Amino acid sequence: MKSKKLLTIKKITLDALVAVILTSQILGCSAVGSKELLDMINRGEQIVIEISEPSYEVVVKGKEIRQIDWVQLDQLKTFREFRSEFDKIFNINLVTENGVNGKNGVLYVDEKGNRNGNSSLRYAFRNKQFITKYWNDDSVRSQIVKIAPMAYKDVSDNARYALYAALNAYFDLIYDWQNPDSFNPTQSLTREEFYAMVRRADAGVEEIEID
Repeated sequence: MKSKKLLTIKKITLDALVAVILTSQILGCSAVGSKELLDMINRGEQIVIEISEPSYEVVVKGKEIRQIDWVQLDQLKTFREFRSEFDKIFNINLVTENGVNGKNGVLYVDEKGNRNGNSSLRYAFRNKQFITKYWNDDSVRSQIVKIAPMAYKDVSDNARYALYAALNAYFDLIYDWQNPDSFNPTQSLTREEFYAMVRRADAGVEEIEID
């Protein structure tokens, strides 16, 4: 009976610890490590979680384009200057196959290792060379962030979302905004836009039947 009671107390303590750690880390307010938190609980000390109130100000610039074209990656002409600089970072080269101009490099490899101009973000992240040689290199990620403002006028090169803005611009993931070209990081997505983004990130261009 005594052992069962002790086990219950330990379980409650563990649950409390897990809850505190998860909550503090998710909310970005963790000031102590897990061991220190456990020591505080064992000492019976009071644990205070302070939550900062985020800003929900929504700023929308430009005009939304509702009708979009789905163009395979190596044929995209949007954000020309930005796209050119992005290709330089990843050593992407122009190639011609069967009279059609395309691109070759670490971003244009399918799951079987073949060159594929109709690539996607998923293909890139399943490419070991892309991950080890480029994505895990902090200097490469810094270069991507630096050129993000070339695509979107409302993104600075020190913004926390600049990396995602750059990926969005290059892989053409969500609806564009024009006049001026804007990323609109505080704007929420509709379910339609979210699904379109996931679909574009997952696969190359393909025919979709409308039901």
